[in-house]
Amino acid sequence: MSLTKPELIAFSQNVLGGVQSFYYNLLRNDTEDYFNKRWLLVQHEAHKGVAPIIPFGIGETVIECFNEKKKAENALIIEKWIANTPGVILVNHQAELESLLQYPKPDKVVFCMVHDDLYLHTAWHYICVIDVLVTHNYELYQKLLMMFPEREKLIFFLPYGIHLSPKTRNENLSENLTIAFLGRLCVEKGIYDLVEIDDLLKAHNLMVNWLIIGDGPEREKFESIICPR
Repeated sequence: MSLTKPELIAFSQNVLGGVQSFYYNLLRNDTEDYFNKRWLLVQHEAHKGVAPIIPFGIGETVIECFNEKKKAENALIIEKWIANTPGVILVNHQAELESLLQYPKPDKVVFCMVHDDLYLHTAWHYICVIDVLVTHNYELYQKLLMMFPEREKLIFFLPYGIHLSPKTRNENLSENLTIAFLGRLCVEKGIYDLVEIDDLLKAHNLMVNWLIIGDGPEREKFESIICPR
């Protein structure tokens, strides 16, 4: 008699970004094959145009929702994708947490992935439906311990990032500084801070060549600001 494997559901938004990279590596490198895995990508109206062009190829499904302000409607849509069977849910954003708040799944253990400061507020607001908190940033790990001291044993630091090259580069003392920004072009990512950074550097006679890689809802407005510069 074969035993049914528990289910692992990973939620993320259907946009290119670090969260997608995190889940791609996490799910692709699951060597134990302990779970039946599903990757559910929530797509709101504002995400159109910034979604991945090529599928990740590891069983993901796109869930079409309303705009992000229609919490009740989105919660009901998402609820239909979550069976109350034993397993784990990996959450990040308001949409799936609001669904779990309105439609609890007591047989699922909820892991909230805290990627940066923006996720701290979400975790605080929905802590009543979160079982475990996980972050790959040590500073955020310390903040979570301060915010939820009673959850100390259920807060985990999971290192994730790049290996720094041991190669030493030559100092650039004569040419323009080159700075690259890779990310979604939205207010939450701080793209307008780049304009202020550019002004501060120029005030110190430091000329910069910017390389902006990304797309998003603020692209047109952002380009109108930086192009005349």
